[in-house]
Amino acid sequence: MDNRAHPVDVLLEQIRQEEGEAFVFDEGKIREDISKSVSSSASLPIRLLTIFGGIMASIFFIGFLLLIGLYDSDLGMLIVGLVFLIGSVAILRYNANTMMETSCVAFNMMGYLLFCTGFSELISSDIALCVALAALAAGVFLVADNMLLRFLAVLVFFGSLAGITLIYEADNLMHVFIGVVTALLTYMSLKEAKFMRRSALLNQVYRPLRMGLVFSLLSGLALLVHQPLLSIDITHLWVSSLFLVVALLVVLAKVLQQAPVTNRKTQAIVYICCCLVLAPTMLTPSIAGALLVMVSSFYIGHRVSFTVGLLGLIYFVILYYYDLQFTLLVKSGILVLSGILFIVGYLLLHKNLKSYVE
Repeated sequence: MDNRAHPVDVLLEQIRQEEGEAFVFDEGKIREDISKSVSSSASLPIRLLTIFGGIMASIFFIGFLLLIGLYDSDLGMLIVGLVFLIGSVAILRYNANTMMETSCVAFNMMGYLLFCTGFSELISSDIALCVALAALAAGVFLVADNMLLRFLAVLVFFGSLAGITLIYEADNLMHVFIGVVTALLTYMSLKEAKFMRRSALLNQVYRPLRMGLVFSLLSGLALLVHQPLLSIDITHLWVSSLFLVVALLVVLAKVLQQAPVTNRKTQAIVYICCCLVLAPTMLTPSIAGALLVMVSSFYIGHRVSFTVGLLGLIYFVILYYYDLQFTLLVKSGILVLSGILFIVGYLLLHKNLKSYVE
């Protein structure tokens, strides 16, 4: 039988000893919040299936609505879309079981789609549509009491902002979009504790907001990679890379500080290795962006977004490798040198980070 004390009990006892008898806390509420957090993390595969099921249900139901002639009424689609959005938010405030959550996610997605279709037919202005959609998503985010609905609202909101830059044909404004999302993601990752303890509302919205920022950043970077498919022309890619590399170095400094790696020489070696690895990719900001997601997620111990960043890094590295205008021999040399730098960095940091990882 394991008689070891729970880590939370140890932490609370340590704080009590440091603060004295004046330290008061609600143990029951703390355990309740921890239980909800663990349950939410444990049901992640179910939540992913919920989103997939919602997408499939949305497709089939939209087909049904088109068959009955709803597509012929622009105002009807707009109204039905708003009803679906409001209804999905309202229902999940009172009933949040898995089956109901799947249905409401599907109706929420259909609501956005029907609203877009109806609005675009009534008002033939793409800018107005993006602004209205962003405002609607912001409203859903503030009112909803469900993590998935808030996550979808964040994606719709930032997707609308990205759409505005493309509609104006000011493609290079995507660098501003990448910079803003990068700054928000970095700030939220470094100030996680401050967000969670400031208020109950910020504690609830932190996770879906940060995860939405992760997907928004990776989606924006994917757009930079696949410009020919979208017939856009974004130049000066080093601008986005500069934002991402600076943010990455800031987060990396915090990781080393928390490790702790206090030796200035070791810190300098880490920064130099990082810059050497990223130098050949300055015209491919997607790699630095995926690394930022991974390092910031490692810093706060968020496994899901770390995995998302890792998958994004693998995808972007493969595209980078095949897009290089070099011979196969030169490409192989670049991969070998990069691998050597990673191995050297691992060997240098292993001794310092061993206690931190354990």
